[in-house]
Amino acid sequence: MDLIVPKATVLKDLQKAFNLVCNGPVLLHSDILRIGMLDALQSKEAMCHAYEELLAEALGERTLLIPTFNYDFCRNGIYDVQHSPSRVGALTDHYRRRYWKERTRTPVFNFCIRHNRQFELAPAHNCFGIESTFAELVAQDGWVAFLGAHFSCTTFIHHVEELCNVPYRFHKTFDGVIVEGAQRTPVKLVYRVRPLEPPDAVVYDWDRLEHDLIERGLLHVYSVGRGQLRVYRAAAVAAYWYAAISGNPRFLLVHVHH
Repeated sequence: MDLIVPKATVLKDLQKAFNLVCNGPVLLHSDILRIGMLDALQSKEAMCHAYEELLAEALGERTLLIPTFNYDFCRNGIYDVQHSPSRVGALTDHYRRRYWKERTRTPVFNFCIRHNRQFELAPAHNCFGIESTFAELVAQDGWVAFLGAHFSCTTFIHHVEELCNVPYRFHKTFDGVIVEGAQRTPVKLVYRVRPLEPPDAVVYDWDRLEHDLIERGLLHVYSVGRGQLRVYRAAAVAAYWYAAISGNPRFLLVHVHH
């Protein structure tokens, strides 16, 4: 299978998709290998740089939020804004290395934000709560996009669960420090976690959820390169899921028979 796609083709595909659906901030999950290498076989770093340029051109002046999630804080209590690597893909860590000064200060679920106009960089006490970046995305009529990434990357789902106070996840507080150069700031992070037992207590029904949003016209799917771009408006999906969970607290989950 040919892994190489023309950059001009991917750019055209992306511009068409984004111009059709959104002009607000975009939170972008990515798996760029599923889209293809641009123009030639490249090193990982060269490919990430090419995609950064491509996204800058495709999105124009739109605010771009790149997830730079790092789960080490839950284990060691340290979030180093500059040096804690992103654990959610090569492209995301590329942005972290280049733009760490634009990285939000909330441990675990943080973002590098390009063309930031209104998003708060200061740490949120609850990483999915009403002061979180996810809540700000809704307030600013932003979008969640998946460039080659699977729909199951939709961390935004936990913000809706937080709003609904779902019964199958519980609050846990993590104490630690935020490190910025020589500065160390104590922080308490509240994070709604899943129970460890039984292992099938919390399993998300990703395929059903994805197909449901497509059928309702809430999730838009476009061909881009060798893969797809999926996009949904955060406020619309939050409102729909909130109503669904209010009627059925386990709406998002696979129904398990014991």
